[in-house]
Amino acid sequence: ALPELAQRLGLDLPAARRPPPPPARAAGPPPPTRFEGALSELGAVRLEAVTSRAQRGEWRAMLAAFHERGPANAPGCRLTYRLVSARQGVLGGLSFVAAPMRLGPRDRAIGWSDRARGAHLAQVVHQDRFLLLPAVRVKNLASHALARAIRRLAVDWPGRHGARPLLVETCVAPRYAGTCYRAAGWQAAAGATAGAPPGAGRAREPKRVFLRPLAKDWRERLRREPPRRALGSFPEPALDREAGWAEREFARSDLPDGRLRRRLQALGAGWENACGKPLTDVFPDRAGQVAAYRFLRNPRVSVEDILQPHREALAERSRLHSTVLVVQDTTALNYTSLRGSTTGLGSLGARGSGLWAHAAVAFSESGRALGVAGLEVWARPAKDKKQAAKGKKGAKGQKQAAKSKKRTAKGKASKKQAAQSKKDKKQAAESKESERWFRGFERAAELGRACAKTRVIAVCDSEADIYALFKRQAQVAGEAGLLTRSNGGRQRQARPVGSGGKWRALRQCVRAAKPLVKGRKVAIRDRGGRKKRTALTEVRSVHLALRPPQEHRGAQPLAVWVTEVSEPGAPPGVEALDWLLVSSEGAATAAAALRTVRQYELRWGVEEYFRLMKTSARVEDRRLGDAASLARCLAFDAIECCRIFDLQRLARVEPAKPAAEVLEPTDLLCLRVWLAQRPELRPPRERGEPLPRGIGGVVVLVARLAGFIPSKRPPLPGNEIVWRGYKKLRLLAQGMEALLAFQEDQ
Repeated sequence: ALPELAQRLGLDLPAARRPPPPPARAAGPPPPTRFEGALSELGAVRLEAVTSRAQRGEWRAMLAAFHERGPANAPGCRLTYRLVSARQGVLGGLSFVAAPMRLGPRDRAIGWSDRARGAHLAQVVHQDRFLLLPAVRVKNLASHALARAIRRLAVDWPGRHGARPLLVETCVAPRYAGTCYRAAGWQAAAGATAGAPPGAGRAREPKRVFLRPLAKDWRERLRREPPRRALGSFPEPALDREAGWAEREFARSDLPDGRLRRRLQALGAGWENACGKPLTDVFPDRAGQVAAYRFLRNPRVSVEDILQPHREALAERSRLHSTVLVVQDTTALNYTSLRGSTTGLGSLGARGSGLWAHAAVAFSESGRALGVAGLEVWARPAKDKKQAAKGKKGAKGQKQAAKSKKRTAKGKASKKQAAQSKKDKKQAAESKESERWFRGFERAAELGRACAKTRVIAVCDSEADIYALFKRQAQVAGEAGLLTRSNGGRQRQARPVGSGGKWRALRQCVRAAKPLVKGRKVAIRDRGGRKKRTALTEVRSVHLALRPPQEHRGAQPLAVWVTEVSEPGAPPGVEALDWLLVSSEGAATAAAALRTVRQYELRWGVEEYFRLMKTSARVEDRRLGDAASLARCLAFDAIECCRIFDLQRLARVEPAKPAAEVLEPTDLLCLRVWLAQRPELRPPRERGEPLPRGIGGVVVLVARLAGFIPSKRPPLPGNEIVWRGYKKLRLLAQGMEALLAFQEDQ
């Protein structure tokens, strides 16, 4: 394989050396030592490390002659000892090798995850052979040899192989009691092996597993989760030019199991070919469906594992931009229809039951969706209906008891304490959920560390107006910025930076400044009972120091830029536009203030993104058995939605970008063939012409497959119609690929 790899990389290998001569065959095992007596009669018993070729040949000959399983062929690290008596010579030996990747009883005894096992497996040593010559019969010799070997192993193994062992394991056939291991301090693990090791030609008998810890805290140290690799540390994969989108997005997975990595990429390809369809359409064959459902149910795979290779690709795309906005928001996913068949769902209040999803989507300043920087899915605990019914039933009696206690001080104190306890529980629940904004900001900071020349800014709504969040941003100011809309209920106080004046309300400090911009138009979307209109606004921007709230008493004030967008002449009966934007970025210029406003306006992109997930990808129509499986499935949908969203935005912000850099070659070929057969899908002046080179014209043609007709009012298609057109294009492209493959086979 090495010459082939060198040829692909364009490297010249040196001339091949002549291979070393094969090891000389040992003449045979040493003559068996015949001895029967007490351990003290053997004299000094020592362990000698087997190092020379002749000693290794002698050890293999001994195993072949006297061990029931013969010589050991385990690959990897190895350490062998001969057991030698000063009076009787060689008595036997022991060999230790690197531990196997999976051993059921051992793994259950440790309780480690796949990642912890991959990180700490080198600290587990497996004893694969233990031999005492059959002519030697000495009581306690076996346990004595095991105890001495463990002491030697703790010193010799790190010097030979560089890892300090924490645990030694071995497998014992069921016909042996393992008495010598117990006498030497080994512990029997629960259960037995499966009897079918990887690569074995036939099944073997199950064996019991014995463990010998080498440290008191061995279990805690082996369970310790390793830190994840830093974003951007994966090298760019060496992919062919014909590599598809799924390979580019999912090729850099750090899942420790290679089978899961391959399955992850296969599922990504399925979502690419059948976006927005049920899983039975994504994987029409039974084997594919079974593998997909098994992957989505696998507890060893998390949402973060699915997003990790995509986030590596996101970091590459982000490096091409000077500024990237990581927009966060939360949405509710309604799965009320699955309440009887899906476990783990929570409360959505009056809307029923389902899950909550918090997404952090990266956008360029032009509005392009670059990728999903983070995704969290959780369920809020539902109220217990039995407890509620019980409470209603006893409400009358409780009211009477409360009336009788009202006049006593003890009753008043008890009522006040219960109310305070209820309030504290509510605040604790809200505080726990508010942590998602901090985790989303950490995703933005991680992206900023991976893209040193790109300024990453986390953009949030008023729910993220948390003083501790701005305090965290100040600690990592060089990695990411923060922009959020002020929450009027916080009652923030501030004063000009560098001023020792009186603290005033945040809005009063901003209103004291003159407008930097007047008459700026802001498009207000229709939402709920609000009508669509255009507001003429004034923009102010001030550099202020935020006063720490009570829970942060003693902290230093934080310097922020506060930008106000107000509508002084709002129509009567209409709520005036009023934004108070708090940002770590800014300057005392009109251009800087307008840039902050434009960045916040891109927050609406995540609202469109959620709508695309629900109406086109139809994530609420997924049918899976538990909430964790729905969350993993949502991760694939979120990545695919980001791709379609970016395709529609490219037609608006970068219409001249070559379509060959965005779509697959088969997609463009299929689109050209289809339009040649259906010329009526193109305007008369464009019939017979080649496909446009720019992505803007190609996206219009993709949307025309779904019935889109350009006009002056909607010159470019929306997300949903692009989604429908792209689904049809992918179906045609799969047929084209199958036809081309069939012609090549013929």
